[in-house]
Amino acid sequence: MFPVMKYASKVNGLAFVLLMVVMLAYSLPRVVEFAEKEDQAVSLYLDGALSRKFEKSYDTQLFLRELSVEYWANLRYLLFSEGLEGVLIGDDDWLFSKEEYTFPNNMDERLQQRFAQIEQVRQTLANAGKRLIIVPVPMKNDIYAEFSPFDYGAQSQALYESFVRHLQQNNIATVPLRAAFMAAKSDGLLFLKKDTHWTPAGAELAAREVARVFPDLIGEVNYETHNGGDISVEGDLLNFVKVSDWLAGELKTPESVAGYETLKQTSTDDASGLFGENTVSTALVGTSYTAIDDWHFEGFLKQHLQRDLVTKSIKEKGPFVSMQQFLDSELLADADIQQVIWELPVRALIGVDQSRNAWQATMDDLF
Repeated sequence: MFPVMKYASKVNGLAFVLLMVVMLAYSLPRVVEFAEKEDQAVSLYLDGALSRKFEKSYDTQLFLRELSVEYWANLRYLLFSEGLEGVLIGDDDWLFSKEEYTFPNNMDERLQQRFAQIEQVRQTLANAGKRLIIVPVPMKNDIYAEFSPFDYGAQSQALYESFVRHLQQNNIATVPLRAAFMAAKSDGLLFLKKDTHWTPAGAELAAREVARVFPDLIGEVNYETHNGGDISVEGDLLNFVKVSDWLAGELKTPESVAGYETLKQTSTDDASGLFGENTVSTALVGTSYTAIDDWHFEGFLKQHLQRDLVTKSIKEKGPFVSMQQFLDSELLADADIQQVIWELPVRALIGVDQSRNAWQATMDDLF
């Protein structure tokens, strides 16, 4: 009448109890270690943050975590040709950031917010006697749409052209790059296959376009760029590809790009070359496209503009945070700076702006 526990059920029960004992023995030292390091345990416990903090710490140290992540990644890669959340795997081992495919439903509203931010920047710089020049960087899934896992090239192109058109209609100086990138992409990679950023070739093309569109920026200081040997690049998108090496093949192979060095040339026959400019009249504000030395965008700009630059660029925060920090700095009040070149990846227009409240507070203070 009543269920009877069989031998197999007893084995399962004993195995479960043994597993609990092992996990308890494994966990206790980590609980003690965590408690010893945490100097605000009481306050964190009262507001419920202590358990969340411990769970996060415990999860990252779990001895099976890396193995579980790897096998789950292998399964997704084998069945669906997918990486972890954040990356999309295209043809010929090309990797794309999921950010470039996440067009929000409230796209028009998002763009209006961005346009308003840009207009506030332009007005603030104009009030300080500075001209704003925007360099919109096209999206990787637009320039290399043929390798993309999804057909978003048309949407990305339309976004780029709409953005440039808005800037031009509102008399904001801009350097459109997309046409030049499309024309030159067969000559060499302009974006890294396994990274979100442009290559040094893409950075130099952008710098050349700035000089071509705005020849009035070209100075008289002789800068020359020299090849300093190849650099091995571990693409940032590989952080989302956790498959085993035996399965990944060439996918996880680092890329190689040319390394460059730009130096000011001096000459006893050339006063500008010997003494350089007395003041720096141009500022460069950018993201990791500018901040990462391997891409050498700042150096190429010095070469093609033949002038020194002051640079404010930040990694992993986006162009609006970088510009906010420029506006918060003493550079805004520097009367010698007459123009500000803003490197602005178009993908930032559709991304979530986590700093918008801080940005708006800063802009309210400026006006």
